[in-house]
Amino acid sequence: MRLFTVLSGEHPTLPAAEVRAILKAESVPYREVGELPCLLRFEASQRALEAIKLRAAYSRLCGIEIFSCKAEDGEILEKCRETPFEDFISPGESFAVRVRRVCGAEKVENPLELERSIGAIIWRRVKGLKVDLKTPGKLFLGLTLKNGSFLFGVSLWQVPLKDFSARKPARKPFSHPSTLQPKFARCMVNLSRVKRGGVLYDPFCGTGTILVEAGLIGVKPLGVDLQAGMVMGARENLLHYRVGSFLLTVADALHPPVRLVNAIATDPPYGRSASTAGRSLKELLEGFLAASAEILSDDGFLCMASPLEAGVPAMAENLGFKTVEEHAIHIHRSLTRLVVVLRLK
Repeated sequence: MRLFTVLSGEHPTLPAAEVRAILKAESVPYREVGELPCLLRFEASQRALEAIKLRAAYSRLCGIEIFSCKAEDGEILEKCRETPFEDFISPGESFAVRVRRVCGAEKVENPLELERSIGAIIWRRVKGLKVDLKTPGKLFLGLTLKNGSFLFGVSLWQVPLKDFSARKPARKPFSHPSTLQPKFARCMVNLSRVKRGGVLYDPFCGTGTILVEAGLIGVKPLGVDLQAGMVMGARENLLHYRVGSFLLTVADALHPPVRLVNAIATDPPYGRSASTAGRSLKELLEGFLAASAEILSDDGFLCMASPLEAGVPAMAENLGFKTVEEHAIHIHRSLTRLVVVLRLK
């Protein structure tokens, strides 16, 4: 089955990397067909869509691809006339057609007229269909892409963005200026390739955002922080968002209170003295990486964020890790954050 995911475009590489990591974590075989700005196409079972729906932060919607062609009305309508729509919708179902552009692609000349024309072809092909523009049972979606092509398919789900909005720092019971955004935290959890039911460890848990996002997808969160106040606040947040099973304790990231974990995802404090026990950033990161090498399972992954100038990839190589991928995120003039995914050599 050929599937597609429309990506959020919030970062040039993180959204697609997150989808690949999710499929790896969920042990879903897939073959990538192509990547365009804000779009990933791949062949896989429908189980891939279920995994992305459950876990993804930077995907907007997923669906089944029906055909692709040039973004020209004549060719699009000819392809529609050739399509056996009875394979995708049954008599009595309701449907709608939407034509959208992806990531700033050029619009078709008259998208509303194209929607009506495609809808008429589908309606004539399958008897007994109902048009419902507000709450259709099936949503057929045409996407104009930046390479001048047009992808047509059935949208199977859209990410409920309001769920992430409800977990923004300002809406949490306990917050702090360093609190991560929930979508970024969820992405870090996914990049760690942790399986549902596995243990994810955050040794700089702070307000618990990474732990909350892990718990909401069925991962067992384990968090520590040097500050008792942070641990108490993280507990409050985990309980508020009804994360059922978690472990929290006050501890030093350089001396983990655990022997083995399946994955690590964390955002170290970048030298804030209250969180680092007076250590320099280099001492903190080297100590954390050395400790992590002792407790991470052989098939586990570590995802961490740090300032670009900290040089984490080279540091990690010297401490027994290899770099799987890295993504630079420009925060402001004096800070570029580097997200690095590591695994043991």
